[in-house]
Amino acid sequence: MVLSALHIPTLFIVTAIVIAFSGLVLVMARGRDTDSGAVALWGLAMLLGAAGISLLALETTQGETAHRAGNITILVGTACSWTAARLFGGRRPMPWLILAGPALWLAASLLIGRGSPQALLFLACVTGALYTLATAWELSRLDAMPGRSRQGAILLLVLHAGFYLLRALGLLLMTETTWLTDREIMLAMMLEALLHTLGMAFMFLALSKERTQHRSVTRLRELALLDGLTGIGNRRQFDVALARETELGQRDDMPLALLMIDVDHFKAFNDVYGHQAGDDCLRAIAGAIQAAARRPGDIAVRYGGEEFAVLLPRAEEEGGMVVAELIHARMRELAIPHAGSPQGRVTVSIGTAALPPALLSGRGEALVAAADHALYAAKAAGRNRAWMASQLAAAQAALRPPEPRSPEPRRAEAAASLSRRAG
Repeated sequence: MVLSALHIPTLFIVTAIVIAFSGLVLVMARGRDTDSGAVALWGLAMLLGAAGISLLALETTQGETAHRAGNITILVGTACSWTAARLFGGRRPMPWLILAGPALWLAASLLIGRGSPQALLFLACVTGALYTLATAWELSRLDAMPGRSRQGAILLLVLHAGFYLLRALGLLLMTETTWLTDREIMLAMMLEALLHTLGMAFMFLALSKERTQHRSVTRLRELALLDGLTGIGNRRQFDVALARETELGQRDDMPLALLMIDVDHFKAFNDVYGHQAGDDCLRAIAGAIQAAARRPGDIAVRYGGEEFAVLLPRAEEEGGMVVAELIHARMRELAIPHAGSPQGRVTVSIGTAALPPALLSGRGEALVAAADHALYAAKAAGRNRAWMASQLAAAQAALRPPEPRSPEPRRAEAAASLSRRAG
């Protein structure tokens, strides 16, 4: 056989060198992102595996000590690989489980001694396979990412664990000697470890790269929906959220409320204090609005200029007024001086409107128009107050569903169109 022609010490040395080189590549390739620790730990796991194989190669000259040290080092490396997968998934390491497998094997080797090497090899294979399957399990729990590196890594880990479980089963049933010699089995294990390490090193690097790219794209998408000055949502986020919440409200039979907020006398504030102070003022107001819209699902955005909006899913108009009062309370706490305002401080005017579930479909623009009418009514009434759309005839008209057209006018229009074409 081909395996019989290979020199075992040479294969041990080559395997250890390749695994050590793969580990160094991972350690050196780690970046400065949040995954750098996991990648470095994966590299350390491979370096420990290489050290363990080197110690096993010394077994013929160093005896039982090298044998024990080699197996323990390999098992610690396998446990470190599992821990790296936990860190990569954002979970805490479990140090006691890292040492549990190697400690168990060491205790068994001290109790059994070299009198039953097959039992010790069986325990090492099972322990290593369990750590490897745990690593595959941790990777399977990762959030979905583009690319197939995760699936490839899981497949390699499962195959690696299966290989050693088959070896353990052969030791348990004592059947492997019927078709493979011990020398051939050892060579096959070294070749499998070599190929597995090369494949996993590539997969780990690809996983880290894909995660970094995925986070970058996600971050860019988030930034596209944020206002650069205030840090809260922007008009684009509002439009997306309004379309989504109107659909969800109708589907779930829940109302939707909206607050339109405008800073009173803001042009005068900029004229008196300057645009830098105006920017600081807008940031403070955005923080106050966001703090008031504190339910999960509430969305506070900068609608444009000195105007803000708050979308309140599952809220009636009265609920919107509660949030409006909270915003006014926050503004009183801020107490930003404003010499150009009759109040002597920065204030806001708020208009609120709400739609019942039956009227939500395609009525986002009507909801905005109604809240806008209420906002202008609040400003006309003296500013620094909140008005409800239900108090205004114009706002109520915006919220009223369009009346269905009679078929008679449509027939008349069609007849007129045909007459024009005939003419």
